[in-house]
Amino acid sequence: MHAHYRHIFVLMQRVQDAVIDGYDRYQFIHCSATKAAQLSRQFAAEYETEISKQARYRRKMAGIARARFFSVEEDGIVTGFLMATEGKGLIGRETMHDPTKKRIAVGSYELVHDGVGWSWRFTQEAIKQWRKRIHDAIARDNLAQLLTTIRHLYRSAGFRIVRKQIGQLANYIRGEWRRLRKGAPPDLPTFLYYMRRLPDDWTPAGAVPSAIARGRPQKPHFIELPHVQSEN
Repeated sequence: MHAHYRHIFVLMQRVQDAVIDGYDRYQFIHCSATKAAQLSRQFAAEYETEISKQARYRRKMAGIARARFFSVEEDGIVTGFLMATEGKGLIGRETMHDPTKKRIAVGSYELVHDGVGWSWRFTQEAIKQWRKRIHDAIARDNLAQLLTTIRHLYRSAGFRIVRKQIGQLANYIRGEWRRLRKGAPPDLPTFLYYMRRLPDDWTPAGAVPSAIARGRPQKPHFIELPHVQSEN
């Protein structure tokens, strides 16, 4: 079976791992579950995407491209990535992109190398939308809306650069409050989850994956994330 996950955060983590591991070409897949199953069988037959770790190592030693297919399904629609390393083989006939030139994007996140390493961050459009939601809530003196936005923001995927961006947005909240309102701003959460290594079958209790990934949670509830062990 190809690497199919139950939550978008796990897909993001595995794609990041793959890029770090040398899978530096990708093709974005967005299709029905039926079509994705057909593609999975095709990729396995033609590009050997489902071979063992040992077999992938032998291909590497022989200069043959290694390929993987990662995906997640939401409401019958599959988001996935066919990823490959450099090397000879049939995978060369596919149209593939370089993530350093055409960024890998999932929902409101994109994978970037910031000079330190590969990590996910909010896209510029996502930051723009977060700032608009924050400004509108404060300008209209809508505390309930602001608190809901803060809850949604702080349960975003806790990758290294995302955490930094959330800190910047927290400063924006304080600045807009001082500029537009009187008195002390509402208390912000004192802890932001790190994205630790998630198991393949992980899902957050009570969460709606598509809503979380796109920054538009349907209900204002918190997500129970695993305890932190390491930061990606």
